Amino acid sequence: MSEVSITKSDYMLSRVHPAWLWLKKHQLERLPPLTAQQQQRFDAGSAFEPLVEQRFAGAVDLGFSNWSSYRTLTERTREALDGGARTIFQGRFEHGPFTFICDIVDVVDQNVVDLYEIKSSTRVKPEHLYDLAFQLFVLEGAGYEARNISVIHVNPSFVRHGDIDPLELSSVTDVTEKVRALEVSTATAAAHALATVLRPTMPDPSPSLASRQGLRGWLEIHQTLWPSGEDSIYSSVLISPALLATCEELGISKLADIPPHLVERPALVAHIEAAKAGGINIDKQKIREWLSTLEYPLYFLDYETAAGVVPPYDGVKPYEQVPFQYSLHVLDSPDSEVRHAMYLHEMADMPAGQLVPHLLSSIGNNGSIVAWSMGFEQRCNETMARLVSEYSADLLALNERMRDPIELFYKGYYADIQLGGSASIKKVLPALVPELSYRNMAIADGAVAQKRWMEAVLSLSMDECERRVVFDELREYCALDTLAMVEIFRKLCEVSQ
Repeated sequence: MSEVSITKSDYMLSRVHPAWLWLKKHQLERLPPLTAQQQQRFDAGSAFEPLVEQRFAGAVDLGFSNWSSYRTLTERTREALDGGARTIFQGRFEHGPFTFICDIVDVVDQNVVDLYEIKSSTRVKPEHLYDLAFQLFVLEGAGYEARNISVIHVNPSFVRHGDIDPLELSSVTDVTEKVRALEVSTATAAAHALATVLRPTMPDPSPSLASRQGLRGWLEIHQTLWPSGEDSIYSSVLISPALLATCEELGISKLADIPPHLVERPALVAHIEAAKAGGINIDKQKIREWLSTLEYPLYFLDYETAAGVVPPYDGVKPYEQVPFQYSLHVLDSPDSEVRHAMYLHEMADMPAGQLVPHLLSSIGNNGSIVAWSMGFEQRCNETMARLVSEYSADLLALNERMRDPIELFYKGYYADIQLGGSASIKKVLPALVPELSYRNMAIADGAVAQKRWMEAVLSLSMDECERRVVFDELREYCALDTLAMVEIFRKLCEVSQ
């Protein structure tokens, strides 16, 4: 293979933004490390892949463990196929500078194969088709013919009952026609990716050139490498690549200068108005209307949950969230002191059996329940209602009382350029209540909380001292989530007057 190579991941990154690929190849140290959410997706794939492979008996597992074995992988793949292997895991194929490592290739006839891609999602996504189209481009360039092309993904209807059956956990979806429809555009895009890598200088990093799906990720990198300020057109996650391109053509660099007729999204209109107002734009009437729907006592609720591509408990589906912890801050009246209740499950058995009665004893039968992005808590209640059916009616009744403050931010009723168009509580809290922050916390987001609890409780990979540290960190984090809602609520009451 030539010195310069374009792998499948290179190709997919080029589709998000060419400059992202160039940085990966030439200035990797400038790119941020994986986020907890990205690592969580990789971990899910690693857990799912060996289960799927059990579908194929007698396969030859190639792969590599170091650079030396990677360099010989193409040759070893060819030798395995020439030697009569019927199924290959982790084989490598090359077509000039383009290369990919397959998940599964199943031999049909001489140089004719079925191509399978393993994805730990519960459905086929558009990016999976582009991924497989690149594989097809390389495979055919290497002299092979693909008969059928399929994605093996998680079966969303699977419910665990005892040991895992790989055939039931996974589903196979044929995507041959959809992938072949991308053949011409894939060849063009692959050539563009190669030209990008061969450039001595980075291509235009403008976010207007990012794919719509990849824009948010590239905006974060762009703002880190080329800071342009909170009032910049590149500061808002609400803006589209097309609108960014129009602004660039008109010479517009500031949010406040975007003409109203170019903007359709109400939340972006509010964000622009905040920029024009010097940073904040508040619709007091809308906030008062939302506040008027609340009934005391107010219960501010947050769950931390366990989940996985392989459900950790019987009766649970892949990725279904099972709460192992709750935090509840309570305001009995406008002038009362806030009260706090919490439960953290520390054993490996199903948490719902003990968490639910503890929660129900702490939360009254009347009053509003405030949850940030409440759909998550409602789905958790529905899951627990199924798992501990004796409490089903009580849990589902909680859902009827829920109110969600996030709508005030994603609808733009409270717009602050510090938020960058985001409605995440991690963004809202420091903007409205700067004395509270998730910074410097050992656990500072839900993905990390889930990972650390599952390591401490389900994998038994920690000694008791380490477990105690993790439990303390979980208590601190979950309590801040609900205290944050209390203080944001108080701030909303103040600014709406």
